[in-house]
Amino acid sequence: MVAGATPPTILLVDDEPSIRQLMRFMLERDGYVVWDVSNGAEALAALNSMEHPDLILLDLMMPVMNGWIFFETIKADHRFNTIPVVIITAYSRSEIHIPDVECLRKPLDFDAVRKTLTKYCRDKTS
Repeated sequence: MVAGATPPTILLVDDEPSIRQLMRFMLERDGYVVWDVSNGAEALAALNSMEHPDLILLDLMMPVMNGWIFFETIKADHRFNTIPVVIITAYSRSEIHIPDVECLRKPLDFDAVRKTLTKYCRDKTS
């Protein structure tokens, strides 16, 4: 990362505590600021109380508010619709039906996660 630059912020939305813990560890070790929540409703609350994240990593299958509803909600809201979203899911790409969004398959390949984060956060990490 650039000396003196603000580290990129990631909003991680996944209902599995073990995935959130592992992802948070990996991302923070790589220099990212991580907010992690367990469902879409918590993610909306986080978005309303934080500065815009550089990227949202979003699981689809969650209780309370699933990832599909969260995605539709933020894309319809002018305050949040420019935040890039990357789906992290066990679903195949053909099952997702969300156009123009990048998907990472679970179990996650951390090299692929790093490459994706670099693509979306390159201005802050290079």
